[in-house]
Amino acid sequence: QIYTPDYLVFYHQQHLPYFGAMQPLLVEVKPREQWVENWRDWSGKWKEARRLAR
Repeated sequence: QIYTPDYLVFYHQQHLPYFGAMQPLLVEVKPREQWVENWRDWSGKWKEARRLAR
């Protein structure tokens, strides 16, 4: 499976201590109707995304 996220979010954290830092976030944006219809077909893609993000 090939996975390309819609967004990679980085947080501006200049004044936060290291232990309070927020990790970057991969974001996937899909209309609800598509999720309901396709979630089983896409489950392999999400597993690959979680594996790559670790």
